[in-house]
Amino acid sequence: TAFHTDLMPLIYAIPMGDTVNGMQISRYDDIWLGYFAEKVMHAVSGTVAYGTPISTHDRNVHNLYSELEHEAIGVRLNEIVINMMSEVVLENVSYATCYLELIQKSRDIIEQNIPYQYEAYFKEMLDRMEVWTLACEKSGVISLSNE
Repeated sequence: TAFHTDLMPLIYAIPMGDTVNGMQISRYDDIWLGYFAEKVMHAVSGTVAYGTPISTHDRNVHNLYSELEHEAIGVRLNEIVINMMSEVVLENVSYATCYLELIQKSRDIIEQNIPYQYEAYFKEMLDRMEVWTLACEKSGVISLSNE
């Protein structure tokens, strides 16, 4: 994966391991990162490109039943994320400010439409995304002030 430093806020990998409805969520960090980043990229007329891998990823043996158990809550939450991204309309012109707009508009959707049992998880996820973006600004990687 390669990206320009202007995209740094969009490259926030959602922490996994939280428990939602008694089930531990895992394996959706890069998927949701991609949904959020692509939404912002399209909003500011950026380009997302996929190509042939430059390395080989040899997988270990998997227990599909065990993986299904670990991914079950993620499947449900993934549906919510996809629906949320289809509702969000972005208007900002820079990657960073557009990402912050995505966070705020997602918060609005959560408060209105997300089932209660998932609300706390998504609120915390969005709070972490905002902290990451502000940390990117504080470190000097991006600027939010003149955009």
